[in-house]
Amino acid sequence: MLKICSIKNLVIMYQEMNSEQEISLIELLNDKEMELLDFLENKEMSGELINYIKYSDGTEQVVTHDKSEPDLSEGTFRLFDFAQRWLTVYEWRDSKEFETRREFLKFDSLYEGLRYLAGPEKWSYYSNLSSEELEEHLGPDTQGLDEHENSDERLEIYLRSEKDYLFEGEWNSRKGIKSGRYYDPYLEKWINIPESYTALRPFILGVTY
Repeated sequence: MLKICSIKNLVIMYQEMNSEQEISLIELLNDKEMELLDFLENKEMSGELINYIKYSDGTEQVVTHDKSEPDLSEGTFRLFDFAQRWLTVYEWRDSKEFETRREFLKFDSLYEGLRYLAGPEKWSYYSNLSSEELEEHLGPDTQGLDEHENSDERLEIYLRSEKDYLFEGEWNSRKGIKSGRYYDPYLEKWINIPESYTALRPFILGVTY
């Protein structure tokens, strides 16, 4: 029988090399005003990331790895990949932008969509460009923008990489994710997607936005 676990709590700590002290990764990123990827790429900061996970059945798991350890397909860093996988799973399954929970939108005009999603402040740079310069930077306006389609393409990248690098068979699928289960290659467990949302959301927000 397939055992599916629900994550009740997730805490990521950082232990600097030659130190016995563990500090909250999210607090560290906030204090230093650093993005997660900048932290992982910083070779002057060396140490281990310690993942403490509690499951709804009372079991606990500790996963430790070097902060600079590559992901399982060696495309980026392990923790960055972990966060982006879950961000992608939730956005695709819910058809919503993760941070704001806004429903995904579709625009016939690419520029209209980018302008709306970026907001006036971020779009101000592009507002002063000519049509030729806009096309050079952003591509032709005729292609439109569909957030559902973009989300599906991101999920496809992960599903394809799992087939190519991680599993001999097909473990995860759109059907399985829609039904509420996802096999996490780092935790090596089947995870209940909706029931783990409350625990995973603060982590994803803390390292992504």
